[in-house]
Amino acid sequence: MSKIKLPPEKIAELRAKQRELHDLLPEMDAAEQCGIDCTMLRSIRDDAFDKINKLIQYYGPAAK
Repeated sequence: MSKIKLPPEKIAELRAKQRELHDLLPEMDAAEQCGIDCTMLRSIRDDAFDKINKLIQYYGPAAK
């Protein structure tokens, strides 16, 4: 039974989204320094980042 693989352009798109999510961290840090509670935003960001990691892990080029 063959395993589903994401096409290279989708992997590139997922990696770009990972970078965007990573780039949000300094903004959230700055907002918290201004007294803005980012707990929920961090949680949503972390969940999205984790889901992208799993997609790449299970359906990316190195998946078994």
